[in-house]
Amino acid sequence: MDVPTFFTTAQDYGFTDLSNATMLRALQGTVYAIERMKPWPFLEARATLTFAGSVPTPVTAPPRIRAVLSVRDLTTGSRLVPIRLDDFEDRVGTADNDAGAPRVYYMEAGVMKFWPLPPADTQLSVRYIQFSTPLTETGVETDFLIPARHHEVILFGMLRRLYDQQDDPELAATMAQQYSTLSQEMTEDLTKQQYDQPDFIHFTNPDDWYV
Repeated sequence: MDVPTFFTTAQDYGFTDLSNATMLRALQGTVYAIERMKPWPFLEARATLTFAGSVPTPVTAPPRIRAVLSVRDLTTGSRLVPIRLDDFEDRVGTADNDAGAPRVYYMEAGVMKFWPLPPADTQLSVRYIQFSTPLTETGVETDFLIPARHHEVILFGMLRRLYDQQDDPELAATMAQQYSTLSQEMTEDLTKQQYDQPDFIHFTNPDDWYV
């Protein structure tokens, strides 16, 4: 569905006296709430980072990054490991300006940084979870990152918010139940992407994280 279709469908449920701006707030809030629920496959993105040298940040940051999935050095093939900012400061100390092939990455005030400081010829591939751009009243179906086959989840989440706003707890609860049921179905549909072999657990050892 595109944004105008969400509006007309809400009107079919009786919301004929609401402005488009009011319905858009409910729609946008629902979309962001769904995106925050899980690291959905439809939110996965990839970017190649380049560096100017002597700085911990890339020339261009990954767009709309919410959380990192993995970082790999395209020259060496090595995978970088994440480290908390406070751990980084404790371990590196005054060597934070050391340069070389990056081995770790960390987040500072929402900005992705790397250490050692990457040389200018460094290229890193980042897989990450993104968030969608804000919707507009004339938004088209492709503006939604959530797959079209699951837009009904958005609809019932939007209706729940609108009924809450209209102080109708009974209908709000009904829409919330529908929203919950459809969310569970979407989770099963999108997170189980192969039935060929059983999934297995990856074991990681924090002691292997080094700087």
